[in-house]
Amino acid sequence: MLGEVGSGNLSGFTKLSNNLTNFFAVATGATDYTYTGLNMTAAHNPATNNRMGAKADSTDFNNFVGDVAKGAIQNGVSTDLINNHIAPIIFSVEGQVVQK
Repeated sequence: MLGEVGSGNLSGFTKLSNNLTNFFAVATGATDYTYTGLNMTAAHNPATNNRMGAKADSTDFNNFVGDVAKGAIQNGVSTDLINNHIAPIIFSVEGQVVQK
């Protein structure tokens, strides 16, 4: 995906951003969003998701969590919401995401 973004193709990044937004919205109880992406195991397995170059490990996962928190803070999301609502959702799927 980084190669796509670097060449100006944002379609994959836009799809990922929308899926992630919808996933968090649904997971936190929003009724006006629908998550239609792959389940977390399939989404993070290169055999079922061609956008995954390799299986994620714990370092990848922890970097992702940090990036989500940083992006959320930059967009005005409170640390309370991040720590008490968003982070628990992310960590609840760690076993499905970390496949290596």
